[in-house]
Amino acid sequence: MNLFCSNRFREADEVKDLLQCRNLWPRFFVPAPIEKRDGNGDPTTIDVVIDDTFVQASLSEINFTKQRLEVVENYLRFHEVFQDTGLPQHNGSYLNFRVIRNLLAASQNNKRHILLGDQKRPDLAESYLRTVAALKDKAFRSRCRIVYWQELLRVIDPNLRRFVETRFNLVS
Repeated sequence: MNLFCSNRFREADEVKDLLQCRNLWPRFFVPAPIEKRDGNGDPTTIDVVIDDTFVQASLSEINFTKQRLEVVENYLRFHEVFQDTGLPQHNGSYLNFRVIRNLLAASQNNKRHILLGDQKRPDLAESYLRTVAALKDKAFRSRCRIVYWQELLRVIDPNLRRFVETRFNLVS
């Protein structure tokens, strides 16, 4: 997350173009409770909020976790937002639970969604895209996308790039 705090990052027009954001002042670990049918909120936290965009930073995940069908379907707007038969499932659970929660939060808050991923993990990109494909609203679906860390590294200051590549073992 140090990357987002750098003035060189926030002032780079190339980064603004890549993320399609006008303002690169990030907020980290922002609460975005998702409404549940029982009137309570699920205390979801968004990794980074930039401008009108929720960013889910993925770098070291093995997967996006899973959750039982009945737990996920207890979200108030779940059936409104997702075509549940299109979501990846296994043994009575929805896969990609973190993505589902982030997309529900983005939909509920009328935000765009970016998965910030690693090009060396095409399996996570595929999982994300399968979940996005299950969104009912085509306009919302078009506001969800993947940006790779490696793409960011190509457009940032060389000194900052070297720091990030070394710190996170990324190759641009």
